[in-house]
Amino acid sequence: YMKRRIKLIIILMLNVFMLFASSQKKQDKTPQINEQLNSLLSSIALEKDSNQYYMKAANAILLGLECEKQDAVHHAYVAQNKGRLVSLRTKLLSKLQDTTLSFATRKYITNVIIESASSSLFKPNQDNLGAIFYNAASHFYSNKKYKDADFYVDKSLLFKDWAEKSAELKVLCMKEQIETPTDSTVYLLALLNLHTTNPNNSLFFHLIIEYLSQPQYAAELEQFTSEELLRDPKNVKVLSLWGEIMMSKKKWNEAIEAFTSAEKLGGSSIHLLYNIGISYSSKAFEYRDNIKEMGKRLTQEQQRQVRDDLSLARKNLELVREKDPEYKEVDWRNPLYVVLYALKDKVALKSLVKIMPTEK
Repeated sequence: YMKRRIKLIIILMLNVFMLFASSQKKQDKTPQINEQLNSLLSSIALEKDSNQYYMKAANAILLGLECEKQDAVHHAYVAQNKGRLVSLRTKLLSKLQDTTLSFATRKYITNVIIESASSSLFKPNQDNLGAIFYNAASHFYSNKKYKDADFYVDKSLLFKDWAEKSAELKVLCMKEQIETPTDSTVYLLALLNLHTTNPNNSLFFHLIIEYLSQPQYAAELEQFTSEELLRDPKNVKVLSLWGEIMMSKKKWNEAIEAFTSAEKLGGSSIHLLYNIGISYSSKAFEYRDNIKEMGKRLTQEQQRQVRDDLSLARKNLELVREKDPEYKEVDWRNPLYVVLYALKDKVALKSLVKIMPTEK
């Protein structure tokens, strides 16, 4: 029993010794790291090449971080490094948009800035990195440097306060960099996911509609709009879009219903009233022409129906005329002329002829 106890004590002593030696070895690294930092700082002062200067500055900060991790005994190193590295990091922050530096250099110093953000060496300096990265991304996007913009917007996405604005800029960068069908699909999926997360974001909605408005995606556009109507049946933009889809399919009653609902909910009245007018007139003329194509004459009831629809078309187009007399938003002159001609209103036609567009 005594032998086993002595053996156990020896093992425990060895473990304590090894832990002490390991700790001592770790502590001994600090002066060595700090010496490397001193040497690097001296070489920075003599550096002429700007890329090398900022790469070395970034490496100096990394050494400062390593020194901070190791510095359990020599606390003086942290205080010393804080004084001389803060200004270097500020210089790095000022160079994120500097295109005289290579993209590789800016990428490297950006990653060092992020890595050092939580360090006690720099904590008192609240950088607002989200804003800094977003502004850099916005700057490069405006200058059509989409690779740079994409890199910085990925960084600003990490910051909650900048997440939505960054997501908007991210998809705009993706749009500009589409080269393959795969890029195109990834872009649309990103938009749909973002729209699901934030259905009230007008940019995401607009970009989805823009993408699906390509002729080959007509069915997908109709499906998307139908689903949006189920989700939010009082959404003016969706109702307006649904009306346009119904117009393209010559479903005049559905188009009129959608446009009228959108107009009642406060949509842009000039365009909606115009579309309502066009839908009523198209409905009337199509109905009339279909009967004539069958070699039949319109009954009195059918004539009344055509006339009622044309009267409603006239009413809406004349409201457009009142709101947009100079026809700057929509050119209502020809559609109104056709309706007045069909209604045989010679007095109104005579007044309208004066402002009709001249044949070129």
